[in-house]
Amino acid sequence: MENLLASFGSVGVEKSNPPPQLDAAMALQHLALLGKDEASSFLGAYKPNGSRKDLKPWTGPFSELETAQRKNQEGRGLYLGINNGSGLKDADIHECVAFWSEDDKRSKDEQLERWLARMPEPTFIVETGKSLHIYLVLKQPIAPAMWKPIQSRLIDFVDGDPAVKSLSRVLRLAGSWYVNKDNELTQLVTLRNVTGKRYDLEEIVSCLPEVEPKPQPAPSQKGVLGGANYPSGTLRDIADALRCIPPRVPGTGTYPEYRNLLWGLISALAEADAGYGPELAITLMEAHSPQWRDVRQVANSGGEQISAGTFWHLAKQHGWRRHG
Repeated sequence: MENLLASFGSVGVEKSNPPPQLDAAMALQHLALLGKDEASSFLGAYKPNGSRKDLKPWTGPFSELETAQRKNQEGRGLYLGINNGSGLKDADIHECVAFWSEDDKRSKDEQLERWLARMPEPTFIVETGKSLHIYLVLKQPIAPAMWKPIQSRLIDFVDGDPAVKSLSRVLRLAGSWYVNKDNELTQLVTLRNVTGKRYDLEEIVSCLPEVEPKPQPAPSQKGVLGGANYPSGTLRDIADALRCIPPRVPGTGTYPEYRNLLWGLISALAEADAGYGPELAITLMEAHSPQWRDVRQVANSGGEQISAGTFWHLAKQHGWRRHG
């Protein structure tokens, strides 16, 4: 704890000519810690809030780091798109690599103390001019539909900035310079407390408080394969159960069974700890059975009479057993 809570203090800068240079090695380390590569990573350069200077925003690939440095020297803050995708809009993001928090209403030491009292040791921290960006990097990227509710729960739990919940969120690039509202480069944005630890999704979710499930109407038993004798499960239980079921292969006469499996999966997720919606069921099933092309259409075509018991029943038929 003492090492992690060592006093923070970014490297300052005195006015110089030429202006200070971006630390490219640190920027590349930031990228590597997230498991990202230069070719598919994006930067943004934006003037600080409150600045009256007319500086247009700039976005570009990480490979244009020299251009980004010039934008930084002109008085723009430099930011990195954290999740993976083809750009810096929510619609561009196709997989999520980390969870994070920022909280600029507390001192830096208070931010870290609060985090360590609730969450695992960070993979790394980026220290900015006034706050800490604290990261937990995943061992394996996850789908955006799965990431969004968990990031929201994490921010609520640590009382972080609610503005940092978006899929396409950009956060300050380590190795760049913090820019104040007068467009002055004041401090080097630095990496701190680098452990490099990566986490399974379940390790992170297990630290978050349970969410009260959303009230669900009592399911009809008509057409239910499994009945109602199966308790609700966690997201981990559901993922483990789905992995036990072979992927659907179109043209094998299994459509009715897998249609009911999908509808049962929707019900199981609705009854899970966070009350997940149908979008996550679609994402999971598309990953599970990539040859099944009309998963979304089937998911939206009915299934109100199919309960979560159908999902658990089919999983048990294929050898799944609840752990613990």
